[in-house]
Amino acid sequence: MATSTLNEYVTLASPALMRAEGWETEGRTWRWEIEIGLGTPGTDDYRPLSASGVTGVCEIREKVGGPIVATPTVAVTEGLVTITLAASATAGLAGSGKSPRECVWSCELASGSVSVQMWAPGQSPFKIESED
Repeated sequence: MATSTLNEYVTLASPALMRAEGWETEGRTWRWEIEIGLGTPGTDDYRPLSASGVTGVCEIREKVGGPIVATPTVAVTEGLVTITLAASATAGLAGSGKSPRECVWSCELASGSVSVQMWAPGQSPFKIESED
């Protein structure tokens, strides 16, 4: 099957490929899987993203440009971006109070000098609620 390269996504990401809202509970393992490719999945014209040389960075911040709250791991395989954060790393992230902690998050993929914002923090809220 033919694949697509990260460079083909640059013009699509203005400013980002998508908006992503997150809402998770502290003290649990967080995991998201995002299928990425060009065309319609399951058809002959579908070309999943090639994972060759592609790396990713994900950050959860208090606010846009604010302190980093957590940095989930990003793994890229052909046509799939998997983002995870272990339960031990999420423990205590909700802070104090009964309301969920309001944050923002972003995810960026890169290959060589090419980078693509999967989602940008300004359009991607992330809430962390307490286990209690």
